[in-house]
Amino acid sequence: MIKILLLSLLMIKIVQFSIEEIFKIEVYKKIIYFILPIVILLFYVKLGFNEDFLRYSLLACFLLVISIIDYYTMYIYDITIISGIIIQGFILLITKDIIMNHILGLIFGFIIPYILVKLTKGIGSGDIGVYALCCFCVGINRCLFLIPMSFIFGSIYGVYLLVIKKEIKEIIYSICAMHIFSYSVFNC
Repeated sequence: MIKILLLSLLMIKIVQFSIEEIFKIEVYKKIIYFILPIVILLFYVKLGFNEDFLRYSLLACFLLVISIIDYYTMYIYDITIISGIIIQGFILLITKDIIMNHILGLIFGFIIPYILVKLTKGIGSGDIGVYALCCFCVGINRCLFLIPMSFIFGSIYGVYLLVIKKEIKEIIYSICAMHIFSYSVFNC
C-alpha cells in the first residue's frame, strides 16, 4: 500500500507540474489530490500491482491533464496526446504485450471519431486524439466497448448540465471528462 501512496504522490506532482508549469494554468489543487489517488487506488484494487496497473494509472494522469487543460482553454493540445501515446508505447514494449492489438486499437480509436467529427460535428477534433490514446492503451478488444460507453455517459452528463442550465463551456468539457469516467469504470 505504501508503493501505491508514493506512486500516487509522484503522479500528482507530475500532473501538477504539467498543468501549472508547462501550460501555465492555475488549478484548484484539491481536485488533483482527490481524483487521482482514488482512480489509482481503484486500479490497484482491480488489477494489483502489475504492468496493466502502471499503464492505466499513467493513462489516468494524461486524461486528467487533458481534461483540466480542455476545461480552461477549450483546446486539446496534440503534444499531450502524442506524449501519452509514446509513453504507452514504451510501456507496451517493455512489458512485451501484444503490440498489434494496441496498434489496431489506436487505428480504430482514430478512424471512428474522425468519421464522427467529419459527418456530425458532434464532438471536437481534439477528442479524436483522446479516443486514439485511450484505445491505444486498452487495445482493440476493449476499445469496441469504450467508445460507445463514453458517448452514453457523456450524453447523460451533458443532459444533466443542460437541465441545471450550466454554460456551454462546461457541456463541452463534459465529453473529455466522461472519457476518464467511462474508462476507469468500464475498463479492466
